[in-house]
Amino acid sequence: MLNCNEFGPVRLIDRGIVAVYNKNRMKYLIAILFVFLLSLPSFGFGESPPSVKPKVTETAFVFENFENNEFLTDSKWWVFGNVNVSLVSNPAIGRLALQIKGAASNFFVGGIGGYIADFKKKSNSNNSLELDVYSESDKNGLLKIELYDDDNGNWQIEQEPSNNSPLFDDRFTYELKLDFKGWKHISIPFSLFVDDNREVGDDIWNPSFHGNSGGLLQIQFISIASSKNGKTNFVLDDLGFN
Repeated sequence: MLNCNEFGPVRLIDRGIVAVYNKNRMKYLIAILFVFLLSLPSFGFGESPPSVKPKVTETAFVFENFENNEFLTDSKWWVFGNVNVSLVSNPAIGRLALQIKGAASNFFVGGIGGYIADFKKKSNSNNSLELDVYSESDKNGLLKIELYDDDNGNWQIEQEPSNNSPLFDDRFTYELKLDFKGWKHISIPFSLFVDDNREVGDDIWNPSFHGNSGGLLQIQFISIASSKNGKTNFVLDDLGFN
């Protein structure tokens, strides 16, 4: 008699049955192992998965994606403060994006601004500002976003020289904390923007063309470090409205 724990006592003439069973069981185990290996991430053992850049919502209208190689010399955009800006490759989608980095002086780093008066699809029907942001660290300070609309109907934003505050037009602001690492799609409802120059302009969010008004004329991104002499490093891409 052949002692087999799974079959109980088996006669010698039944050894072939046991061999077939063991062979089939081995094939089954190999198949399970193969499926398990296929399910492993393709980036290998011990490595971090790549950062994947989320796409702007399909309904969003992108007014700046930084694909123009002449962006840095475009008179419609400007740089201020102690920031260095450069067009960099966005490996997540194989296109260009704008890197902004710099060192703070009393928390203030600097930023970029853009004149977007000719943005044809801006309207009161838009509900949010859309953008993709890559943050180098989760202690990257904050990004103050400013929107300026034209209230005196001259397609310009006149500013007080001492503090750059608008003299006749509204400025709406929002502070985005860069407390994350990697790519993140950001959607900011306009209802969260605050009119920070009350009693100047008409104190009403009106981005669309109306009469002599150019509506939304300017946008600015201002980098504020997390410490007095800290540094910031982030990337912007696919600026749009939804």
